[in-house]
Amino acid sequence: MKVGVNVNKWSFFKKNKFFQNPKILQIEVTNICKLHCQECYKKESEFTNMDIETFKEIISEAKTMHVESVMLNGGEPLENTYFIDMVGICNDNGIKCTTFTSGYLVNSMFCNTIRNYNIDILVSLNGSTEKINSLSRDGYYVAVKAMETLNAKGIDFGVNWVARHDNVRDLEELITFSRRKGAKYINIVCNKLSSNKEIQSPCSRDDYIYMKKIILKYSQYIKIQNCYDLLISYVDDAKKRNELYGCSAGIYLMAVDLQKRYMPCTHLCYPEDAKNMKEYWIESKTLKRLRCKERTGICKECNKCRVCHAISERTYENFNESFQECPVFELRKETE
Repeated sequence: MKVGVNVNKWSFFKKNKFFQNPKILQIEVTNICKLHCQECYKKESEFTNMDIETFKEIISEAKTMHVESVMLNGGEPLENTYFIDMVGICNDNGIKCTTFTSGYLVNSMFCNTIRNYNIDILVSLNGSTEKINSLSRDGYYVAVKAMETLNAKGIDFGVNWVARHDNVRDLEELITFSRRKGAKYINIVCNKLSSNKEIQSPCSRDDYIYMKKIILKYSQYIKIQNCYDLLISYVDDAKKRNELYGCSAGIYLMAVDLQKRYMPCTHLCYPEDAKNMKEYWIESKTLKRLRCKERTGICKECNKCRVCHAISERTYENFNESFQECPVFELRKETE
């Protein structure tokens, strides 16, 4: 996701290495989900939804803080009965929406309603076949049906794909499959810690070599998640890269959970209470830890990228740690 930055805001960032206000806000609107995906980062908890009044309060704060984009997260976000209302509230306040869905509750009625709103919809799918997808996710046929329904109703959508060793060689097939189902693009996401704090099926050096080849071949159809700087820096190493690539938590992004506690992002679960969003953004001890690193966290292994802190238990627990299992570092050493 690209972040618009005016001259004054950029000047503040250049001086402080973070923005005066968050640009992107992740909101956990529910923890309800019918799936039981192996890679899920959420721990089991009491099922509940965010109420609409709490959501309105959060969006009011977000507007005051000049937030530009909101991610409606879950669980399965569409399980919140106020989901459409939440999108409308964001739109009424000039805030763009993005959501990631397993496909449950994506039906004709949903499509007929959502077409009137400004929202980016991404369907989560980790394989072109049920066999490959099931290695990390449930609900293959649910996701495929949702893609078909969105396409039939003329609703633009993308596919959210987590890069793993057990599905990476399927990427080209997934591109062909997704295009046939009407997806406008594939968003490649880094493999983050699961609920038991492990990285399942991590990508190898050969996987990164393969991904780079496919990404360059289908560059017009593929997006890479901004925080997947490990992949971005490898694919486009020769180009001067945007300073906003890499971990965005506390730099231009923050999150709010169901209890209206604030966090750096949904994958860095360090909840803190605060009077409001502004107090958290300025005073949070966790955000200060994230921001106090040299160059806001460039990995010390090869000094190339700001890795997502949720890609290993070591970097999750200690923000100053390097990603010592980095396969791209090994690739760079081989070419030196």
